[in-house]
Amino acid sequence: MKIDLRTLMLSDIGLAALCDDRIYWMVRPQDDPFPSVVLHLISNIPNYTYQGESALKFSRVQCDLYAESDMDGEALAIAFKKAVSGFRGITGATDFKGIFIDGWRESVDAGKTESELLFRTSIDLTINHKEV
Repeated sequence: MKIDLRTLMLSDIGLAALCDDRIYWMVRPQDDPFPSVVLHLISNIPNYTYQGESALKFSRVQCDLYAESDMDGEALAIAFKKAVSGFRGITGATDFKGIFIDGWRESVDAGKTESELLFRTSIDLTINHKEV
């Protein structure tokens, strides 16, 4: 699911136009330019039926979107939302049954120097999926 979620995001023209291939799991390279996206798998919960564990999984992913200005951050967040919100379909080996935005917050982080700021939008996704 992780590889296919990143592939889904990179395949969106609007999102790729803003962050190119700078979508990472857990760690963003230190000297990489902005804007960029860092993904964190928060939980990956199996679904159960009376017969036991089913193929369906329920995952929560925190997506941190970084930009050097508030306006760039807003543009990145809008493109990100258009790329994933409500998506249903197969990408790679994953059948995404539904990707949903579950939370959205904005904050400012320190940049490389005291005078620099990084604008962060954190978007929580809930994802229902199974392997194809």
